[in-house]
Amino acid sequence: MATNDKNIIRNGDRADIAPTILKRFGIDVKNIQPALDGIPLDEPAPERKALPQPPQRKETRPGKVRSASLITMQ
Repeated sequence: MATNDKNIIRNGDRADIAPTILKRFGIDVKNIQPALDGIPLDEPAPERKALPQPPQRKETRPGKVRSASLITMQ
């Protein structure tokens, strides 16, 4: 998104566009239900951190598999 609006103070993502526009039209975005995911771009946003990844699970291999005999007929 590009803008020449001097009130924009930070970068954002797609979720921040709608709250920014609605706020500029005078709508109180904090009272909208269901709540919007984004935060207006003229307000500081909390630091967004990636969710911690679950610990890596080691694959358990089944017991030793006996190979099947291949019978060929001529």
